[in-house]
Amino acid sequence: MRCRVRVKYPKLSQTPGFLLWQISIEWQRLQREALANLDLTHVQFVLLATIHSIESKNEMLSQVKLSSIANVDAMMTSHVLRSLEKRNLVKREKNPSDTRAMILSTTQEGRDLLTKALKVVEEVDSKYLGRAGEDTQDLVNKLKKLTQASI
Repeated sequence: MRCRVRVKYPKLSQTPGFLLWQISIEWQRLQREALANLDLTHVQFVLLATIHSIESKNEMLSQVKLSSIANVDAMMTSHVLRSLEKRNLVKREKNPSDTRAMILSTTQEGRDLLTKALKVVEEVDSKYLGRAGEDTQDLVNKLKKLTQASI
């Protein structure tokens, strides 16, 4: 005997969660492809951009704080920072007030690459989110609201 499950949405493709998942997959694929031309992964870009954003406010940034702000797992953050450091895109220096912590900053090479990467990422965002037409800013505002609710 078949049992019918009651559902709010008659089709999977109409559920908000499924739609968000599909959007996320497509957006990540587009970003990954665009950043590959700069030899950057999306996580590398996010960490590089976050470091630069914090340092531009003249604030010190530790690896732990970076992991928290960027919402990236601590082990992944450590691994990615090592790769960025090997490429001379970021540097780690001892924190004078806490010798256990390292202060992160971007190098000139890192800032130059970030400038190029930001153009690429913003172009992908503009094209992808622009498909929402006149509702793009409304969509962005609603996404901000959802993000703030989860923090």
